[in-house]
Amino acid sequence: MLRIYPGRLAAVALAAGLAAPCAAADETPGGGNGIFQLGVRVVYLSPQSAPIGSASSISGKVYPELDGEWFLGPSWSTELAIGAPTNFSTNAFDGAAIRLMPISWTAKYLFAPDSRVRPYLGAGVHYTRSSLAGGAAGNFTTIDSSSVGVVAQGGLELRASPTWCVNLDIRYLSLQPGTGTAQGSTGQDVKIDPLLYSVGIGYRW
Repeated sequence: MLRIYPGRLAAVALAAGLAAPCAAADETPGGGNGIFQLGVRVVYLSPQSAPIGSASSISGKVYPELDGEWFLGPSWSTELAIGAPTNFSTNAFDGAAIRLMPISWTAKYLFAPDSRVRPYLGAGVHYTRSSLAGGAAGNFTTIDSSSVGVVAQGGLELRASPTWCVNLDIRYLSLQPGTGTAQGSTGQDVKIDPLLYSVGIGYRW
């Protein structure tokens, strides 16, 4: 599987930011100066290929996401993105799927905010709800009900009108919920650490 790392993501976004001024401000379709933007995304979660040792695997999957963005100035904003609870198949828990609900909160810097093409970089934190769904779960295996970690983000906002835009986004989540058993013994971390690839639309007012 092709992996994209946060350092490479930052380099690509920075290069796009340096190139973006070629789309002149007077070409921007209207002002688009609202302070709030609401959007929906289709997200593909791409997890690590071996979350618990070399023999384990977890599948990627598409899920919907709702996001709200508050603009603090021409170049700065903060975004809250809430993913729908989704089951991800794995062979690590005797047929039980891992159910995840990622919620991320990031601060974003937009390059060339007056252009049609607006690259950005972001960083923040995530809070992810997790559980095991279906299957025997193997020896009463449990998983942390929630995890907190860091987020690295980069993407492009493509302005179609003063109020509508298309968003292309990649986020990396540091996500490693721990396992255990119903008897209380300690298990090990599930190193999911996913990349979230998404495309969406947003309305700003």
